[in-house]
Amino acid sequence: MIAAAIVGGLQLFTAAVGLAASVWMIRRGEPANGRAAGSTPTMAVLRARLPLIAANLGMMWTSSVIALTRMPDRFPLAWPGAFTWAWQVLAIFLVEDACFYVWHRFLHRNKEMYRRIHRIHHQAWAPLPIEYIYVHPVEWMVGAAGPSLVLGAYALSPGGCSVWVIGGSLLLRQLHELNIHATSHIAAHPPIPLIGTPEDHALHHAKPTLGQYGSIFGVWDRVFGTRIGVGRSGR
Repeated sequence: MIAAAIVGGLQLFTAAVGLAASVWMIRRGEPANGRAAGSTPTMAVLRARLPLIAANLGMMWTSSVIALTRMPDRFPLAWPGAFTWAWQVLAIFLVEDACFYVWHRFLHRNKEMYRRIHRIHHQAWAPLPIEYIYVHPVEWMVGAAGPSLVLGAYALSPGGCSVWVIGGSLLLRQLHELNIHATSHIAAHPPIPLIGTPEDHALHHAKPTLGQYGSIFGVWDRVFGTRIGVGRSGR
């Protein structure tokens, strides 16, 4: 139960941060990434999108809490050590982002999948931070397959998967999503090579048919020739 409380609490925390940042942007009249001058997000639009956002967050929270409470012996509370924590989180991110790139690119290149599933997210063509999860449920469920497989492998290994690995990867991943969906001039993004930036994702939302399908890393778009524009990450 403690493991579920930690991970569930982190999910609620990042959702609250995203919602607060979105409301703050609206109240200040901040233009969203890539949005035309004079066209700013409104509370009415955010309120209309909140039911789907809340439903997705609720399903994520419920599924993670159920998994952690059903197999408590596989998710110990012990700190695994800094080195183990770092390489395990990095491995999750590498697998997740590779899978995300393939899935995201497929959603754009297949017209039927785009129309039925991914178009929902691109209704927020220059989104607010919390709108990173304004998506069709199938989109995030398939997208969660990559990290879930890695976490499952960790859980089945001797010693199991530390809750701090799950919590750390979740927190960093969600904060990254909130960041790249914020306005580029208020987003907190250090100049880390190969890491996706708000500018990169803004270009994707402004020109969704051209590329920029990666999220955490920019290497996939470079390798497969789908990179557009230049962000602040030094790529």
